[in-house]
Amino acid sequence: MAVNPTRREDVMERRVGKDHMLYDATGRAVHLLNETALFVWERCDGDHAVQDIISEAESVYKGSKEQIQADVEECLAALRIKALLKDSN
Repeated sequence: MAVNPTRREDVMERRVGKDHMLYDATGRAVHLLNETALFVWERCDGDHAVQDIISEAESVYKGSKEQIQADVEECLAALRIKALLKDSN
């Protein structure tokens, strides 16, 4: 059974110029996303499995499949550690 990463509904998103910020009112924290993290975040909609996100990233970014997979997994882990994601099946 695949687990699809899902954004928490109560995390607010704001774009300021080229920057994309997430505000977690529960944790009272602001998180600034780089381009890659934003790419991953936007696909954390409960519909994309981790492998789907990795496959899409491989078509957008240059690098080895292994490096792209590691980068996506690292980003997802960071979002989970910051409690910005919940998991849905």
